[in-house]
Amino acid sequence: MMVAAGGAAFAYSTGYFDDDLTKSCEEALRQRLKAPSQYKRIRMARDSRGMTRDEFIVHLNASGDAESVRRFYLKSFDAKEIEPKILSLAIEYDAPNSFGTMLRGYADCTYGSTYGRDPASYLFVKIDGKTSTEWLQGAISSQ
Repeated sequence: MMVAAGGAAFAYSTGYFDDDLTKSCEEALRQRLKAPSQYKRIRMARDSRGMTRDEFIVHLNASGDAESVRRFYLKSFDAKEIEPKILSLAIEYDAPNSFGTMLRGYADCTYGSTYGRDPASYLFVKIDGKTSTEWLQGAISSQ
């Protein structure tokens, strides 16, 4: 019985039971840290809400999909065949700065989902308004 409880506690602490949004957000966040292996989650708050038509249009335009695909999705939205959502996760965490001092940090992770499901990859989530690619471009240009 003790082994099972210890195994469950270990699986929880390693993120084994985390959903895809949590895994994707934390992976994207770790990439931005000076010492990603020392990241420690303190707490999280998850939320989701339906997209408005205007938000969905912005989401579609940013997707890079062909015009015909975007029109198809918009018609599906108007016909209420799909329910796109904005999934969000507020993360409070501890991580060391470049001098090794542990600091408390906060990150806002969002994902626009055409079908209301969690992302499959950290590449699709935004941390504090930027995808991993956008953040990397900013980090390179500031050097």
